[in-house]
Amino acid sequence: MSRPADGLCAIEIIAKNIALADSSTITHFRRWSRNMINTCQADQNEVKGGIATSMGASGNLGLILTKFNPELIVCRGPKTPILADCEVLLNSMPVADVWQKFGNSGDPGVQIQLPYVIEELDRRCKITVYSTGAPDEEKWYAVWKHAVAIARLCVSEESKPGSTYGLGEISDPSATVLA
Repeated sequence: MSRPADGLCAIEIIAKNIALADSSTITHFRRWSRNMINTCQADQNEVKGGIATSMGASGNLGLILTKFNPELIVCRGPKTPILADCEVLLNSMPVADVWQKFGNSGDPGVQIQLPYVIEELDRRCKITVYSTGAPDEEKWYAVWKHAVAIARLCVSEESKPGSTYGLGEISDPSATVLA
């Protein structure tokens, strides 16, 4: 049974041993993901996570299902009949899992200058990372995860642009996805 995206779950593909290569099919991941999502959504009062291991041809891959707070996502603006799905842009975003300092140019120690804009060549989809506070640390992976949620919950489901907050350790860098 197909359900609309509710943003309560996030799925991550992992490798048990990063040094070992492995392969699987999209169908295999979809099957495991659907089972895990159904478990996650079984009780809306208590969102559950899960882990599937020993996946892939060599058993080196796994899936992690984690809780995600959709209250951090705000869909806003007028509905637009045709919006880009932003998939190409999301697939080309940085996703490093290391802490980096985001902030305005001129702030000491800033590694990622804000606002940071990633835009498709046809300008149908744009992601902007910005902050109204002091420099803060975050991982690109967290920014990407929020951008994916915005693209799915706002752009794909509601045909609206969206934004998120709650990124960073202290001052709340934010991300916006416009399509």
